[in-house]
Amino acid sequence: MFKLARIGNYPTSTHNKVGFHAYNLFFNDKIKTLYISAKIPGTPLPLNKNAYLKRFNFLLKAYPLQEIFIKRIIFNLNRIISILNFSLKTILFLQNKKINIIHIHSPMYILVAIWGYLTKKYIYISFHGEEIRKVKNSFFYKKIAFIFNAVFCISKPLLDELKKIHSQPIYYIGNGIDDKEFVDLSLVKKKQILFVAKFKKVKRHKLIIDGFAKFISNKQFSDYQLLLAGDGDLLDEIMTYVENNKFNNVNFLGNKTSSELVKIYNESEVFALTSEREGFPKVILEAIACDCKIVSTNVGSIDEILGKDYPFFILSDKPDEVCRILTKSVKNDFKIDKDKILKKFNWERIRNKYLNIYMNDLNDKI
Repeated sequence: MFKLARIGNYPTSTHNKVGFHAYNLFFNDKIKTLYISAKIPGTPLPLNKNAYLKRFNFLLKAYPLQEIFIKRIIFNLNRIISILNFSLKTILFLQNKKINIIHIHSPMYILVAIWGYLTKKYIYISFHGEEIRKVKNSFFYKKIAFIFNAVFCISKPLLDELKKIHSQPIYYIGNGIDDKEFVDLSLVKKKQILFVAKFKKVKRHKLIIDGFAKFISNKQFSDYQLLLAGDGDLLDEIMTYVENNKFNNVNFLGNKTSSELVKIYNESEVFALTSEREGFPKVILEAIACDCKIVSTNVGSIDEILGKDYPFFILSDKPDEVCRILTKSVKNDFKIDKDKILKKFNWERIRNKYLNIYMNDLNDKI
């Protein structure tokens, strides 16, 4: 059995969607995993028998978009100090642990990866989506990108961007679904449209709200509700937007755990996503598992899940288009091939993809 250090956020009882992809990778009896994470509020989710969790303090506050320039500068300095502190503590912790592999799940842990390279470990990095924007114009990252044995991404559109930076193998992995938790409970579907996302600009909450307002202006659909689950930097702004425009039937649910979301998915007729960009949104898989109709922009790897000819793609960033597709979806009995999709994106298959690559690289040393 080889030993792997996985550096990334570890999900907790109150934030169990954070770092969930990396968390699912250590449920494998062939790997002993040291998982190193920031201290995220809540109780850490259960560990696999071959896993050990170490958490260090980290600055988790969101970037203060609305603050004055000097406060943003101070925040950035504190963030850099926090990253350095976390990285140094991680390196000290790993020094005598006889690690074979270091796998980082964000480029901000690059100092740990450099230390691993210098101490002759196998080094991997995963890109989950937005991280590519931080490195594609980074002179420093491009200069040291050679340290990785391989690069992973969970979204096919990231491949071309990553190939411009890395010469080593780049593997598209995809995301997975916890089919034991997100299940069809066969509840009665209510006239509600569910939107699960962080309140940040890229998710375009105003687009779904404006489109929904047009949708319910038709008396035939006036009793539908829009449920917005999540928290984030723009929550107050979006709540004020809804209040000032006197939009009806829009409900803010706040942050919800996976177990809380299962019932809401199962009661929702439609799941909507209006993101400008995405990696591989697992919320799409969760909604499919709970038998929702899906209305979404075609970004990231979404067409990998739904197919390029899926009939309920939002084709423009106009509220009229959102209204049109919402209307089309509730009037249509089109069925997604749920079983095929969930089988394709099963966690066990994804874990085996990683394991096979690790094993191939380590074959001569095991």
